[in-house]
Amino acid sequence: MNNLAPGNVKFEVPAIDFMELEGAIAQHLEIPLETVRKQVSYRIQN
Repeated sequence: MNNLAPGNVKFEVPAIDFMELEGAIAQHLEIPLETVRKQVSYRIQN
């Protein structure tokens, strides 16, 4: 039996500070922030 039908489960997702996240990714990968921004916006749109 599976009572996890669509609509029965609600996930609370904390707000994501994308600017902070992008900065951390750029710093970690040692790549320009603009490169990270292009990738993040592309993935969000697709």
